[in-house]
Amino acid sequence: MAESTQDTAAVRNPSGHGWCAWHENYARDVRLISVVEQSSGSGWNLFACRPCRQAYELVPFADRP
Repeated sequence: MAESTQDTAAVRNPSGHGWCAWHENYARDVRLISVVEQSSGSGWNLFACRPCRQAYELVPFADRP
């Protein structure tokens, strides 16, 4: 059986580079916060970086019950 080279913490807490909707700029460690669905279209997603998640007390979508 092959061993995984990925850290288990990274598997539980996925993140990446992207657009932070709260401070409106590119950032590291963005996480999905909100999924906005639209009845006649594809909708959109809102991502936030770590400093904005802490400042605005945002809970990532994947960490919600």
